[in-house]
Amino acid sequence: MTPRYAKLPQGLRARLYLLIAMAWLGTGQVQATTCAGAITLNPASLPITNQALVCGGANDLNSTNVPGALCGTGDIDSYKNGNEALYTLTPTTTGLYNVSVSGQTWSSVQVWAGCPTSGGTCIYGDGNSAASTTITVTLNAGTQYYIWFDTWPTPTSPCPGTFSIGPPPPPPANDNPCGATTLTANASCVYTSSTTVNATATTGVPAPGCASYNGGDVWFKVVVPPSGGLIFDTNTGVITDGGMALYTAPACSGPFTLVTCDDDASANGAMPMITASGLTPGSTVYVRFWEYGNDNPGTFSICAQTYAPPTPPANDNPCNATVAAVNSGTTCVTQTPGTVAGATASG
Repeated sequence: MTPRYAKLPQGLRARLYLLIAMAWLGTGQVQATTCAGAITLNPASLPITNQALVCGGANDLNSTNVPGALCGTGDIDSYKNGNEALYTLTPTTTGLYNVSVSGQTWSSVQVWAGCPTSGGTCIYGDGNSAASTTITVTLNAGTQYYIWFDTWPTPTSPCPGTFSIGPPPPPPANDNPCGATTLTANASCVYTSSTTVNATATTGVPAPGCASYNGGDVWFKVVVPPSGGLIFDTNTGVITDGGMALYTAPACSGPFTLVTCDDDASANGAMPMITASGLTPGSTVYVRFWEYGNDNPGTFSICAQTYAPPTPPANDNPCNATVAAVNSGTTCVTQTPGTVAGATASG
């Protein structure tokens, strides 16, 4: 006996097909994540903000066929082992671009010039255990880039999640010395709020030499008081570990001379503090601040405080040397007192 099937009305069939298609789309397996199957982004659509990721159903790009740590940060290649989402973009304008992914923990983003499995060059990559990751890269007009979003093997993929691509927001006003925020040297510490979000690296200034400087610095300036002494202290915000350097310069354009650098002398956690003396009264000095390693940009606060160095001792230089008592024999009966408090360097 041949089975017979009822024929569904056309409208009901259409709705059924739609439901089947939607169920298939919801599996996240609608896009092959080989380079040939990468989703093409139209540069005219930039900036893209919080667009839903489309992930593959298999780990097509992984630490086996694209071995090695993530370039730029050196993060471990396990960040390549989820079921990735892959896009391609050929920008029409050369410049800086922010590429970010959010909505899933242990996610990563990489940008490659050319296909990662066919001789492409990694431009930059970063992985993060948090629920968002952002990188800033320079993209050249006319070059095809592959933008690869992935995860640690757990969770399975960066989906559900969103991504954004576009020019970075402008840096803060005090991103360089000529835009330095003016601080007033008070008798006690009065904090001023600031941020390193979107700050860039300053070029043409001597390296600070401490606190793992990696760009993302902001600047402050203050007029040296008559005492020639200043204390700079910082406090935590989003940033809990910072670095700070003090410079002298005849103008905001330089040339700059590094006075000192500090990592975590402040009583406020792992924040920096600088105490400086012997500065030229009436001159302007410059303070450079950054987040340690530049991997957690955010808010912090800073203050400048007047500082009166101790008066140098009477014997601060050779011409005023104290005559030491000379004892007879081998017993030091008469001792000559002295102190180095407030002493200066003898030139």
